[in-house]
Amino acid sequence: MSTVLVTGSSGFIGSHLVARLKEVGYNVIPFDLDCGCNLKRPLCGFVDSNVDVIYHLGAMSLLSCRLSPDEAVDINVRGTLNVLEFARENGAKVVLTSASSVYGTPSLTPVVESSMLDPTSLYGATKVCSEVLTRVYGKLYGVPYVVFRLAGVYGPGQVNGVVPAFLRSVLAGSTVGITGDGSQTRDFVFIDDVIHFLIRAMDNNITGTFNLATGVNTSINDLLDTIMLVTGASVPVEYIRSDADERSLRDISIDRLRAAFGEVPSTSLRDGLRKTWEAFR
Repeated sequence: MSTVLVTGSSGFIGSHLVARLKEVGYNVIPFDLDCGCNLKRPLCGFVDSNVDVIYHLGAMSLLSCRLSPDEAVDINVRGTLNVLEFARENGAKVVLTSASSVYGTPSLTPVVESSMLDPTSLYGATKVCSEVLTRVYGKLYGVPYVVFRLAGVYGPGQVNGVVPAFLRSVLAGSTVGITGDGSQTRDFVFIDDVIHFLIRAMDNNITGTFNLATGVNTSINDLLDTIMLVTGASVPVEYIRSDADERSLRDISIDRLRAAFGEVPSTSLRDGLRKTWEAFR
């Protein structure tokens, strides 16, 4: 059975991925700060085993990048370079989780993988850099890779993000804060679907860059309405000023994902929110 290294193994997506990989029998090497591992240094100083696949999920969040730009570049960009060097030395495949924030607020839709990358946040900018490095290592050194540009991932165990923030307000019966007027849209994809595609990306016949989304737009207002429908709760709403790097992304194409994998994420927002709420309470 293959040996798999997962950076960001203690995070929301990483912990779900590690659990699923172990469940199906893979030898998993966790790599995260609470394992004593640091992306800012060469991985060979932390990992001795031969590795077949590296899932590179470790990165600073949007808010953390905004507060510490130097650290963001060190971890998100230098960290990706260290991962790629380790992959080159081990002959490993790299599966990189990027984000739909690389597109910024596009003027042309639907957004396809060849659309212009114009991030509005430092986080998005570091993801663009990580993607470019990954493609260059593929061309120069033959490092096989898959890049997933993730939409808004949500699900049980998530701490940060709009979905858990809304659920905490519902649970407490407190006011929900929405930045802007709530008409901005996102594509919300359930964690189980994301893990399914991450594992399928091990296939040696699959390579390239893919939007990993549902192809369904949901406004923040509609998200809250669906949450209140699922939970049976009703909470007051306060609209607040949006941040400078707030974006509105509509119509993410998943045609390339469908063509390469023969399937697309299938969990509806209502079903995913119901499962998230059941685990949240």
